[in-house]
Amino acid sequence: MSEQEQTIEEIQAERDKYLSGWQRAQADYENLKKETAARNGQLSQMVLEAMLMEMLPILDSLQLALAHAPAEPKDWVDGIRHIERHFADSFRQLGVDAVDALGKPFDPACMEAVGEVEGEKAGEVIEVKQAGYRIGEKCLRPAKVIISK
Repeated sequence: MSEQEQTIEEIQAERDKYLSGWQRAQADYENLKKETAARNGQLSQMVLEAMLMEMLPILDSLQLALAHAPAEPKDWVDGIRHIERHFADSFRQLGVDAVDALGKPFDPACMEAVGEVEGEKAGEVIEVKQAGYRIGEKCLRPAKVIISK
């Protein structure tokens, strides 16, 4: 075998070695992507389960309150208010806060104007029709508000 043929064989062997390494790296990367997607799915499921476990006692309380609605509604209404506080506390523990809108300037990032009325300051929120919620800086649901014009 000539020296040139030997050099070509060495180059081809080196090429095959690099190709094989690249193919292994590509397969490892694809496996990593699949494992990461599976872990993310498991994490999402765990977060959902934790949230639901936090909400189940509230559902239980509402069902109990409705099953025992008394003839005298004052105590019953107080119980419903307690459940509402419990629900709000659970949301806060999950990092969810209500959008503070009343008396504030209208902010389209976390508020939705559903009406306008005459008022002292244009663009100020004068009534909240439905509470809005945010988690951190992200708006989960905008507050539905009435603003002054």
